[in-house]
Amino acid sequence: MELVTLLLLIIVVEETLLFLWMKFVLKGLKFVRTISEDTAYVGDQIAVTVESYNYKVLPIPWIRYTEDIPHHMLVHGPKLDVTKTKLNNDLITVTSLFSFQKITRRYIVEPTQRGDYFFKDVFLEIGDFFGAHKRSEKFEAPHRLVVYPKVYPLSKLLKIDDNPQGEVSVNRWIIPDPIDVVGVRQYTGQEPFNRIDWKATAKTNDLQVRQYDFHADPSIMILVSLQTNEVEWFERDNELAERMIVVAASIVEEAAMNRVSVGLSMTATLSNGAVLDPILPKRHKNQRIVLLDALAKATYYNTKDLSYLLKQTSKQINNTQTLVIVASIFDELTIQQINSYVKKGYKIILLTFEDTVIEGLNKHITIHYITEEDIHYITESDVTV
Repeated sequence: MELVTLLLLIIVVEETLLFLWMKFVLKGLKFVRTISEDTAYVGDQIAVTVESYNYKVLPIPWIRYTEDIPHHMLVHGPKLDVTKTKLNNDLITVTSLFSFQKITRRYIVEPTQRGDYFFKDVFLEIGDFFGAHKRSEKFEAPHRLVVYPKVYPLSKLLKIDDNPQGEVSVNRWIIPDPIDVVGVRQYTGQEPFNRIDWKATAKTNDLQVRQYDFHADPSIMILVSLQTNEVEWFERDNELAERMIVVAASIVEEAAMNRVSVGLSMTATLSNGAVLDPILPKRHKNQRIVLLDALAKATYYNTKDLSYLLKQTSKQINNTQTLVIVASIFDELTIQQINSYVKKGYKIILLTFEDTVIEGLNKHITIHYITEEDIHYITESDVTV
């Protein structure tokens, strides 16, 4: 009888202690996750530091952290258990915390796709010494990471023969000054008619065109149409759209390096569902970040077309600025608009792709075809930006 009483007493004491342990085990427990960057480029390595504190005498025999890591993130670090799901990647860590102990873990995430990413809360599961009782808790540890597209030097993207300036530079191959005339030269058949110098032509009996110096304050407006099929909703080519974004981002980066005023307009919506209003050319120090941020958040869903962008943009810029169009679909109306803007004195450069067919375009418009081999970007088959 005494033995039974003793056993019952032990069980009661044990259950009481376990009850008190489970009640207070989360007291004094702190979890902090720090991510070194708010923005990055595709392929950058971002340091993540996770600190766990136990500010009490009561130890925690085992604790399991489940961190929600966004898709398109490679995780590098020692002894990491990453479980992939359709919605996210779960990074699981099991450890223990003794009295007044602090544990610090570090790992690296590497984005493989541009986008707007959110690191969400952390789920904790805690158990007692015997594995009989468990507690769970969610810690708020949100973090946003905007990943910019991978960028390339224009000299790698554009193959321009007989370039007198050597390497391709934004303020050389895009921006001539329509005001500062430095001389004339023979007409080659590639220049628009509004550059013909009729006085010099009359003197020489041969067509002569004005030769311009380059503008002291050049300005570029980039129009990006992510439409990859004549029927918008039919068979979107996401890889082609990514190539367009990479080209646009590379121009933005080069323009910023050369202190060239640059703006952007796109057909696609942003990841939050918003429609991007045209960002007019500026040379402000934050303009590069604003434009790369928009390109990072671009979706593949177009609410406008290139024709609309042209009409909208022509009302907001003048013909001393250069329109750089990055697109692969040019319908009849768009081609008519482009031709009419050239006649009005706008300088237009088309950056398109090797399989693009453009019929009826003014022969004086500069076109650069970019092949798939020109861009070695990282992509995945399950892109869901």
